[in-house]
Amino acid sequence: MKENINPIKPGHGLGTILFGMTIAQVEEILGKPDEVDKGEFDVPNEDEEIFMQTWHYDEAELSMEFELIEGQFRLVILSVTGEQYIYKDQKLIGKTLKELKPLIEDLYLDKDDSDGDEVVVLFSDLLNISFWFEDDVLNEVQWSQVLADVDMN
Repeated sequence: MKENINPIKPGHGLGTILFGMTIAQVEEILGKPDEVDKGEFDVPNEDEEIFMQTWHYDEAELSMEFELIEGQFRLVILSVTGEQYIYKDQKLIGKTLKELKPLIEDLYLDKDDSDGDEVVVLFSDLLNISFWFEDDVLNEVQWSQVLADVDMN
């Protein structure tokens, strides 16, 4: 990886990696990924398919999804599992739910999905960000672009 990319920017990206960037733009910043998964998915109730690529940077504990939009793959989703990623100058991964809640209260968490007692997902419909906890410890943050009419300040 060529640059130090670590501040999580809900709705916008990760450091200098921004949603909407092309594969070439991301590769210029981060270099080639360790693994690329390709797939296509049917859109329910529509006669349309979505073409996706998922890039994995193993050492950086970073994954990203690109969607084919108007002939170019564009960055649409980011996911991190490494402790080096920060929000408000604080590391998130590894914190308990109790430790994390004060740091993320400004993210309008309006949904709490639980999958049994071991996995909890906090999700903001407004800001398209989710926090995955296993055994009460945060192990993944995933987010995507926010529509232009949402104030991020």
